[in-house]
Amino acid sequence: MGLGPGALTIPDRGEHSLPRCDAGWFMLILAAALRLIQEDVAPNSTVCAPWFGMLLCVAHVVIGFTAGLHVPRLLAAPLVAVVTWVLVAF
Repeated sequence: MGLGPGALTIPDRGEHSLPRCDAGWFMLILAAALRLIQEDVAPNSTVCAPWFGMLLCVAHVVIGFTAGLHVPRLLAAPLVAVVTWVLVAF
């Protein structure tokens, strides 16, 4: 029994999610690096904001992946956006 067109297995979906996480990490690291250069400050071990942001990127990828497995494709992204906003705002 084969998979239908457009159906991806879990490892395939994971491979497709990795570039999104990498893009988020790149944006966070680039922003932090440019700010450190602008302020002429050397990075040290107490700077933890980029690490927390990287953890949030991974969390959003996992949440989006899980929603994509259980919710119809057209509803998954808006639903995750609204739920994330509500959880952060309140």
